[in-house]
Amino acid sequence: MSKLYISNLSMSNKKENQKHKSYLKKNKKKSDLITYWMDPNHEMSLRIIDSEKKIIYGSENSNPFWVVNFKELNPNPKRKIEVDFHSKKTHHGLIVLQAEFTNNGNKLKWQDGNIWTRTDIF
Repeated sequence: MSKLYISNLSMSNKKENQKHKSYLKKNKKKSDLITYWMDPNHEMSLRIIDSEKKIIYGSENSNPFWVVNFKELNPNPKRKIEVDFHSKKTHHGLIVLQAEFTNNGNKLKWQDGNIWTRTDIF
């Protein structure tokens, strides 16, 4: 698992950066209910998966802050999710995508070939 320092995130502006920092502070849990991911297809942008609320939070230069919902298709051992990107205004391609957690839960492999890498935030 790689480590990410929040101060190194390149967000489009300070206001959006503060939203993410505020979210992280309010939702810091000792469990794996909230996990942090890097998306290589979007400038290594940060993704936050809240497994309790079934929500993914994201940000990139073209869309400073977005939220999408997901549902569990297969819990363990091969955990799969289905994500509805309908509410993400800048999403291209399939609106509903499935993804599988691999590499002991440290990778999230999407059906379109993208692979997110889990990271720690400090």
